[in-house]
Amino acid sequence: LVLISEEMDASLVLLSQVLCWPINHFTTLMVNTRKKSTQIPMSEETREALKDWLWPDMMLYSYFRQVLDKRKQNYGTQTLNAKVKELKKMNAQVKEVCVEGISKLNNDLSTEYKPWSDDIIGYKINDTVPWCKYYGMVENRFIDLLRKIQRSRYQR
Repeated sequence: LVLISEEMDASLVLLSQVLCWPINHFTTLMVNTRKKSTQIPMSEETREALKDWLWPDMMLYSYFRQVLDKRKQNYGTQTLNAKVKELKKMNAQVKEVCVEGISKLNNDLSTEYKPWSDDIIGYKINDTVPWCKYYGMVENRFIDLLRKIQRSRYQR
């Protein structure tokens, strides 16, 4: 199974089925997302030029897009839609509990939540709920934390 970013919720539902994990293990908070004010629409001409330039990538994408579409069909459209709706509801609950606000300037965020650019959305995370920090943590800090945990397990 390959996850497709524009179909992330459906991809995660299918991944939960493949791994036999409950869907609540796949809740997310969208991090590393550009602020709407910094997004620049791409013209169709530019899009076509990129497709021509990046044709090997497009071949891979098209192939795996077909694989995902087939998996979605095999899973069942109604079942998939219901699970996606359930996952989105859980994600909204995570956001409600964990996000105190969206930072206009990322300088006021602690380093574990501060994105690499001011063009990226930064969240003020509810520190009173211990598990919330994992949702809002920027990827490099999260990876550092995982490595630290793995290192301590290895050294035991």
